[in-house]
Amino acid sequence: MANIYLIRHGKVSGAPALYGHTDVPVDRHIQCVLSENVEAKFSFSRVVTSPLIRCSELAHQIVEHNPELSLHVEPALMEMNFGDLDGVPFEKLGQLSDTLDAFSRSPIDSPLPNGETLSGFYNRVIRVWQRLVQNTHEDTLLITHGGVIRVILAHTLKMNWQAPELYQRLQIANGSMTHLETLPQFDGWVTVKSIGLSLTDIAAKVDD
Repeated sequence: MANIYLIRHGKVSGAPALYGHTDVPVDRHIQCVLSENVEAKFSFSRVVTSPLIRCSELAHQIVEHNPELSLHVEPALMEMNFGDLDGVPFEKLGQLSDTLDAFSRSPIDSPLPNGETLSGFYNRVIRVWQRLVQNTHEDTLLITHGGVIRVILAHTLKMNWQAPELYQRLQIANGSMTHLETLPQFDGWVTVKSIGLSLTDIAAKVDD
């Protein structure tokens, strides 16, 4: 048995927008708090991270404090590429607001201009996820993005990954932890132990 802790990065330092491949940072103080909370609660042997700075900075900070940990940067764990809307503040979208509305209502049928298709995103993430599960024999911290965690959950629970409700209603907050447990000897059997728990709340319970 191995535990996989999926951590969504902290709140980014930017105006409200769709941040996919746009490399926007998280405030240093927030990263320090997240790092302290992770280290206070969880035990793991390796760290796998998206290369985007909002994830990789946290990963490197954790490994710096715990040099015995192994670190792997996985490009396939990046958030979805939102094309022409990626990183553009919502208040500056103008006529592209209608494009965003159509995408929100049906992301599979209304891909964003010059963006990644939902099927392309799903397949990219699940290919690396299946490989990771098959080869995970030690507790692992995986630092990534909200969209990535949602499609992993959809795959694990055999949910409809094309449904807009998955992305609109399944809350995966910044700085949250989703805990999965895998049995690689049983063809990568995965169970879901918890979804979207606040790292701050978890750490507070440890201190009580």
